[in-house]
Amino acid sequence: MSMIKWQHEAVKSLINDSSKTWGCEVDITNDTIKGLWGAAESLSMSDINTKAVQLKNASEYIDNRVGITSGYPPLQTQLDQLYHDMADGKLGVGATTGSWYVGISSVKSMFPKP
Repeated sequence: MSMIKWQHEAVKSLINDSSKTWGCEVDITNDTIKGLWGAAESLSMSDINTKAVQLKNASEYIDNRVGITSGYPPLQTQLDQLYHDMADGKLGVGATTGSWYVGISSVKSMFPKP
């Protein structure tokens, strides 16, 4: 998604009131919004850009952790790993050495929560 779209989402989030009217101009050359009017007029571009980056990072986190591009194995594989870990007595502290825990931990390390 372009920065303009993230900024647009940021303004909607910062205003947080669907009944308020607002708008902006689009600067395609610089991939940004400008000329805010209405309820958005009091927002600073700094605040908008900060919120846009937060929304973008949160979206990427979700896509990487649980989305299509996730490093997690299929649910059936995870359940099979859990079954074998339990059958092998890897519960409690020992569970941290099981195949399921090790596999999930690698994904969580690769895509840390923002």
